[in-house]
Amino acid sequence: MEIGLGIDARFALSRDDQLALAREAAALGYRSLWTPIGNTREPFDICTTWNEASGLDTGIAVAPLSSWSMGDLVSVAKETVERCRGRFTLGIGAGRVSAAPIRAMREAIDAMRQRLPGVRIYLGALGPQMLHLAGSRYDGAALNWCSAEQVAWSRARVVEGARAAGRDPNVVR
Repeated sequence: MEIGLGIDARFALSRDDQLALAREAAALGYRSLWTPIGNTREPFDICTTWNEASGLDTGIAVAPLSSWSMGDLVSVAKETVERCRGRFTLGIGAGRVSAAPIRAMREAIDAMRQRLPGVRIYLGALGPQMLHLAGSRYDGAALNWCSAEQVAWSRARVVEGARAAGRDPNVVR
């Protein structure tokens, strides 16, 4: 099992503390570092800093589709994956998209994928349809505030989606 560490900007850690934490996470065997996002590019810059300090994969969990223009999100994600030498994952969630969120996410992420070749994309998902979509089309599902039981239940939905699409469930995180 791969375990990542989430670090929220609301912890108000200094840059030196963040660098030390990133290095310590790598030394302790964590595989990735994650941060939530608002509507600024700062979390993307933090991901780059963590990657440079630790060599770990980094990621955004998750960018709400309703808070970003596609052009801005594609631009900053492309820059971040280059700066992190490919060790960056972009998590994207529906946010406040209320009309047909499954379709909205599928259409938006599929369009972004064409502009972000090689960038790992996780779908922010908690419900069964979003989890199925994550398994059927994307690199993983970004979960939030889940118990161990909810993680297991969610994983089963992701696996179902992957299998229904003819994908190997083991390649979907």
